[in-house]
Amino acid sequence: MHAVQLRTGYKDVPISAPAGGTTPDGVAYTYEANDASVGDLDGDILGDWREEVVWRASGNTALRIYSTPIETTTKITTLLHDPMYRTGLAWQNTAYNQPPHTSFFIGNNMPTAPRPTVYTP
Repeated sequence: MHAVQLRTGYKDVPISAPAGGTTPDGVAYTYEANDASVGDLDGDILGDWREEVVWRASGNTALRIYSTPIETTTKITTLLHDPMYRTGLAWQNTAYNQPPHTSFFIGNNMPTAPRPTVYTP
C-alpha cells in the first residue's frame, strides 16, 4: 500500500509494479529496474519541482516520461539546482535505488525555498 495525498486528505491505494503492457493511449512499454520495484528513473527532470517517472518503451525504441496532468500554482526553483537532490537522482542508477531528497522541507506551509547555490551558464 502507498499513501497518496488528495485534496481531501490521504487515501491508501494499492501500488504494484507493472510487468509491461500497454498504456491507456495504446503505447507498449516495458518495466525493468535494478531492484524490481520502481521505474527506471524517478525525479524532477522537467524542472517544475514535481517528480516524473521514466520507463523505456518495448523494444528499446523510446523513453516514456510520465508526469502529473494537474496544474500547480506553487513556484520554486527546479529541484536539480539543489546539490543534495541532484546527487540523489544520480545514485538511482549507480547504487540501490532510493528516492532523491532535497536539503530543505517541501510540503504544506513550507517557508520560501532557499535560493540555489548552483548555477548553470
